[in-house]
Amino acid sequence: MKRLTAVILLSLCMVILPCCENCPFGGEIKYEVTGAPPNGITVRFINEWGNLDEFSTVDLPWSKTFRVRQHIGEEYNDGHHSDGTFTAYVSAASTARLVNLTVSIYIDGKLVQTGTSTERYKSAEAYYKIRL
Repeated sequence: MKRLTAVILLSLCMVILPCCENCPFGGEIKYEVTGAPPNGITVRFINEWGNLDEFSTVDLPWSKTFRVRQHIGEEYNDGHHSDGTFTAYVSAASTARLVNLTVSIYIDGKLVQTGTSTERYKSAEAYYKIRL
C-alpha cells in the first residue's frame, strides 16, 4: 500500500510539475551598472540562457535581474559549462573622455563581484562563476 501511494504521488508530481526547457532554476542574478557619463554606455552581459547580449546607448543607472534557465542539449555556450556551472558576466564601456563606471553582480541579493573603470581603460567588467 505504501509503495502504491508513493508511485501515485510521484506520478502526480510529474503531471503537476513537468520538466520544461523554460523552467528557471538556480539563484537570482542581478547585474548593475552605475557611474558617468550617464548615457551612451555599451553594456554586454551573459543572459538567462547563457548567451552574450549587448545593449548600446544605455542610460545609467542600468540593471537586469533574472533567474538562470536550465541548459538543455549537448552544446554549451558562453554562460553554461559542462561542469554544471554558470558564469555571470557584465561589462560596460564608453567612448567619452571622462569615464567612471562600476559594474556589479549580485546573487540572491548579495553583492559577489564588482569591477571599476580606470582612467586608462574606459570599461569595467565583472564575472562570477556559480554552481547550479
